[in-house]
Amino acid sequence: MIVIFLLLIITENPSSFVGKDWLEIRADLQDQSPELPKLKLWGKSRKAFLYLLQGEDLVYGYACDVVGVPPLSCIAISHLIKRKKVNAIRYLLRHGKPVAKIYSVVALEYFRKLGYQFPKEDEEIIKSLFGKKFNVDTCNGCDYSYHYLVLSKREIEIGQKNLSWLLKSGFSNFH
Repeated sequence: MIVIFLLLIITENPSSFVGKDWLEIRADLQDQSPELPKLKLWGKSRKAFLYLLQGEDLVYGYACDVVGVPPLSCIAISHLIKRKKVNAIRYLLRHGKPVAKIYSVVALEYFRKLGYQFPKEDEEIIKSLFGKKFNVDTCNGCDYSYHYLVLSKREIEIGQKNLSWLLKSGFSNFH
């Protein structure tokens, strides 16, 4: 069991930022999007955000029956949700990798149920992602695979139920 847990950590390691500090990363990405400097992120929230933005081997899913913990990318988005980093999640919706975009839609729909309202452009981006096929690694229970995931209302509902559970558990602390 310990070996499997270590493999999970190795495959989803946010170390792609080693040697670069926040200012360097922000400067690299600022040309792509001027809204990045406006994000107020520190410590673990910044680390979770950067992992979802640029991390390698992001995995979409909510649980692993083998090791008993969600994928690191799920823990990262749960961390941002718990700390109400809505602007960081909105940024990932626009500029994140496919897994980050899927998690962002789930997260923003979660915030919508809490009464948040989003700009029209966010609504249009979310609407454009429904029905789209994403080629991603997924981990759900004992099923780990690389396949097409179609973003649907049902997938969002399942995601929100799983996120609700994760936010109540201790799995939303990104390390």
